[in-house]
Amino acid sequence: RGIVEIVGGDENTGRFFDIRRTQTLLDNVFVHHPGFPEDWDRWIDPATEGIPLYYGYTYITQAIAYQVAGDSAKAQQMLLKSEPFMELANKRRAPPAAGR
Repeated sequence: RGIVEIVGGDENTGRFFDIRRTQTLLDNVFVHHPGFPEDWDRWIDPATEGIPLYYGYTYITQAIAYQVAGDSAKAQQMLLKSEPFMELANKRRAPPAAGR
């Protein structure tokens, strides 16, 4: 009933994954302001730099779960949603100013 086994699941995915519950959380609970992450050019707060990764990995794992469940269209949709978060996660902090 919405729970799939991710064979070979790791610390990011886990072994069992609840597709329906996770989709509900993504759609209704873990919401974010418009423009996040698309309008952000970097993540500047070291204390919270994991936030974009949390979103990105959740969408990626949701994509894997949909793929396991046989829904490749939804899997692709989740992968597309993960990309801006993963890109932002890779743009941590501004580069140091010249001369520092």
